[in-house]
Amino acid sequence: MIKTTLFLALLLAVGLAVAGCTEGDDATQTEAEVREEYDDWVEEDGTSDAARSRGVADEGDGDEEGAGPTIVLNDLSYEWRLVPKRGLHVRLVFENPESGYERARGRVFLIASRTLATGDVRGGYPWNAEFDESGPTDYRDGTHLLFRKDQEVRAFIPYAEGEGHYDSLRILVYDDEGNMLIDRVYELDITGDPTGVRRPKPDLVL
Repeated sequence: MIKTTLFLALLLAVGLAVAGCTEGDDATQTEAEVREEYDDWVEEDGTSDAARSRGVADEGDGDEEGAGPTIVLNDLSYEWRLVPKRGLHVRLVFENPESGYERARGRVFLIASRTLATGDVRGGYPWNAEFDESGPTDYRDGTHLLFRKDQEVRAFIPYAEGEGHYDSLRILVYDDEGNMLIDRVYELDITGDPTGVRRPKPDLVL
């Protein structure tokens, strides 16, 4: 809008100058010259009319984009229960340590497992997601994360093999483009009896 107004003002000035000057006056600008000056100014300025009307700078090509929101696993607890259904209850808290207004986005999966002589026993969350040996077959099936500061996720992974229990938990988080953000495995302190709420042992840093 500002650029358009400027161009019209310049064009009006040309008209007034032409009306008040003789044909031989070299100081008179033609319409073509005014338009050329306007185009040069737009090219050098590089800011769109829409951005100016909002009072914000144009972001340009985005070559110098800042770091986006980060997803950090801030807290993890679990509980093994026998009733009303045998299985693993998990509580996770994800945090975005960045102070910006943009929200963190992602997809989360849980895979609980136990290795037996007869083969691996595995259970996954969300229940409608499909898994293969490497993990989920489609990252879009994960539980949706969308938060500015933090978000809690609660999950239940049933144990369908009768007697027994899971002894490890894998947590996978992807961004909205399918890139891996978190892939961590925790050992679970479970013997098969109800545990109450527990937390994994701290990771060892070598």
